[in-house]
Amino acid sequence: MSDLPPDQAGGGRRMTIVLASLVFAIFALTAAPTINTIDVESVDIGAWTLATTGHPWIDDLRDEQLPPKPAPSALWTTTNPRNGHEVMARSLGAVLVGVPAYAIADRVVPNPDDRLPVRPGGVTAALLAAVSLALLVRSLSGLVAGRTLACAALALAFATPFWSIVGHDLWPHALTVLGIAGMAWSSRNQRWFLCGVFGGIGVLGRLHFAFLVAVFGLVLAWRQRDPRLALRVAAGSLPSVAISAVLSRLFYGTWNPNGGYRMGDLSGWAGAQSAVDRLLSVLGVFVSPGVGILVWTPALLLVVPAVVRSWRSLPAWSTALLAGAAAYLAVQLWLNPFGGGAGFWGYRISIELVVAAFPVVALSSGRIGAGARAVLPGLVGAQAGIIALGVVADLAIYDEDAWHTNVVLSALKIAPVAVAGAVVCGVGLAYCVRGMAGQLPPSWLEREGCDEGLPDTAGAGFGSREGPR
Repeated sequence: MSDLPPDQAGGGRRMTIVLASLVFAIFALTAAPTINTIDVESVDIGAWTLATTGHPWIDDLRDEQLPPKPAPSALWTTTNPRNGHEVMARSLGAVLVGVPAYAIADRVVPNPDDRLPVRPGGVTAALLAAVSLALLVRSLSGLVAGRTLACAALALAFATPFWSIVGHDLWPHALTVLGIAGMAWSSRNQRWFLCGVFGGIGVLGRLHFAFLVAVFGLVLAWRQRDPRLALRVAAGSLPSVAISAVLSRLFYGTWNPNGGYRMGDLSGWAGAQSAVDRLLSVLGVFVSPGVGILVWTPALLLVVPAVVRSWRSLPAWSTALLAGAAAYLAVQLWLNPFGGGAGFWGYRISIELVVAAFPVVALSSGRIGAGARAVLPGLVGAQAGIIALGVVADLAIYDEDAWHTNVVLSALKIAPVAVAGAVVCGVGLAYCVRGMAGQLPPSWLEREGCDEGLPDTAGAGFGSREGPR
């Protein structure tokens, strides 16, 4: 499967547009009405200030201009040593991408109290999430049967923290996930310089995303026996580091491209960790009760055997992307050891790994066993119900002790009917979606012949009555 044809136009585009539009509409309507963490607040304030004043300085910012937070804490700010102005200390890529929505809101929505609006940031996140999903779908167009791809995309969008993190608030993850999705799409079409450009978008979100891009390029070049691929990816992504340095100079008065972060804290955290601490960080990401990937999205366990069986036949770009995401997560845990985190619903620092795994999982869907297919619809539906509950009710984790607490179990004790109802609705809807996928007209899928020979499981992640053909 490593020499599959590039993306093909046709009916699949219609399906992509419908999926992206649906995701954007739901994500935008459910965008966070409040701010639950200073991570998001810092981005929103930076974008709002820049959009409404034309400069990033927050010297005149007053407490009464900020919305109340469930867990108040000090803002992340720093002082530009070149001019003495105070400025928000956060990812400048995330700040800049939020400026258009705040500029539009400033001109369209009355704001007599001059208070920070929250919705523009959330709507921006919803739009970027929808674009990311569209790129992921197009990256697999013609490689995975249309019905399977539609259901897999819905599973990623609504049954993982893709909804509660990427599409709910304006985090730097909006850019890193967009970078991953764009890298997948451009790789599928063998446009390696453009792949690097998308990687650069992720770097603007988080500087150490550069490790994902670098490992991706190296693994791809090794598997394809062509070092020119790595050079082309690097050529597309390296300008983003220079852009980060220039922006950092303008905003923070330093040429350090990571000027918005307290480097002393990062180096101190990294240096204080023992080997046991680092092992616990990795385990915490996957199995901690509070934010473990396999705790919030256990359906992934059922598709691992299919991925293992398919590994050698997967396109080189898909496995290289997953390797890059694993390297990115490793660097993240090295710089900022696992602590659980708070102010969000689901898991956050590992969302890039899950998104990068999407092509691999979808391409392996034809080898999901019969037993797993029987269980997957209910399991993915339950995940979607839990994610939807947190998004719609604007819930968030506030206890950072991820090894000893689970916010869903806590919610179950407080409101058992609501939690049970969300799970039941999610499961029922998952089975409905699986049935509806089987009724999609051919004109909405790939053009005639594009799906030929592809296993239609009627929804990887939802299960199917059919096995691989």
